[in-house]
Amino acid sequence: MSNKERGEVTIKAADKTYTIRFTNKHLCGLEDDLGVGIQEILQIFNNLPTMNQSRIIFRRGLMENHGDIELDEVSDIIDDVDYMELVNKLLEGIAGAFPTLTTSKKKTNRSRGNGPNPSKRPSVRA
Repeated sequence: MSNKERGEVTIKAADKTYTIRFTNKHLCGLEDDLGVGIQEILQIFNNLPTMNQSRIIFRRGLMENHGDIELDEVSDIIDDVDYMELVNKLLEGIAGAFPTLTTSKKKTNRSRGNGPNPSKRPSVRA
């Protein structure tokens, strides 16, 4: 079972369930693997990632819960999943690695009087 608060998502392949989780360590490794920063990695998902990109991204997402899995093993898993589901799960996993806007709003909910209201700042006159 996945823990969405930790950014985990699961995908089934054949008769096994795999847990995808992108920690900072694995995102940094992913940047090294692909030779681009996280912004460019996210832009990959604006279109359909190449098969090789998906395989590399998936491998990094599996490493937290499934160890240092080889690319050939990842390819075998991909053969047993719906490719579009995989792409969506990878994006969901990467997005889950970062705090969401709604989470940060809950922590600093200014509409309830928690903290200063920026629109009520005293005016500064010279």
